[in-house]
Amino acid sequence: MNFLTFKYWFNMNPGALIPWAQKGLIFFILMLFGLAVYVKYFEVNNILKLPKFALKKLFSFFIANGIIGLVLLFFTYQQITLFSSRFWFIAWVVSMALYLYFLDKKIKSNTDKKAQYKKEDERKKYIP
Repeated sequence: MNFLTFKYWFNMNPGALIPWAQKGLIFFILMLFGLAVYVKYFEVNNILKLPKFALKKLFSFFIANGIIGLVLLFFTYQQITLFSSRFWFIAWVVSMALYLYFLDKKIKSNTDKKAQYKKEDERKKYIP
């Protein structure tokens, strides 16, 4: 299979996606939009223990990546030269992973700061 070849990923006009890959991509895009609705529901009802900023960032992450996925799917379906290249999918997945990694780091640092402020308030409570 030429899935692991350089030519497959960096061809400027690779052709149409195979049917199961196209269906998988459509499912993934629908899942991103579904997760956006899911996160918005949790943000409105305050169900999750995540900070409010994290829920807002996750909502915008899912919506933005769903739209990017639709654009990539459109370019691939129309077989537009350069924009239908497979390396855009690699760039898309890598950017999603990096965004989630840095968001996770920010959430962890925020919870550490909250714990530190709570300990400091407990300590200052007894100081006149």
